Amino acid sequence: MVVIGISTGGPAALKIILSEISKNFPIPIVIVQHMPKGFTTEFANNLNKICNLTVKETKNNEILQKGCIYISSGGYHTKINKINDNYQIEVFDAENVNGHKPSIGVLFKSISENVKEKVIALIMTGMGNDGSREIGDIKKAGGVTIAQDEKSSVVFGMPKNCNRRK
Repeated sequence: MVVIGISTGGPAALKIILSEISKNFPIPIVIVQHMPKGFTTEFANNLNKICNLTVKETKNNEILQKGCIYISSGGYHTKINKINDNYQIEVFDAENVNGHKPSIGVLFKSISENVKEKVIALIMTGMGNDGSREIGDIKKAGGVTIAQDEKSSVVFGMPKNCNRRK
């Protein structure tokens, strides 16, 4: 599984990256893009038009499928739970975490607890520190972690804060 946390500058970066992924990509991708309620459906639809993989907004209780990209629903948090041999999406309403809903930290915490070493986690462009502590937990659990570099980031806050905690 690949998980991505991204904020300011994210839509443009995701269009470039996701449109280059082969239709044979063998694992699911789950993305938290800081975006309010009402915007993520259209964002997922627009990405779906340019990507080789199916792109859709997260839906509660949906089982993750290989070759799919899931965009966290704006205004809700997303977790990934392990159910038998599958990974299931949980979409829920709660207070903002790290100032955001959806929160990268909420997704990444569930990944460190439920997916562990079977994950690649990326923190990309954005301000603040959402997900910076939790990506370290993914690394401690055996996952691979990557932070975007300053040169290619629109705003280097989240990747910089992530690098400080590694």
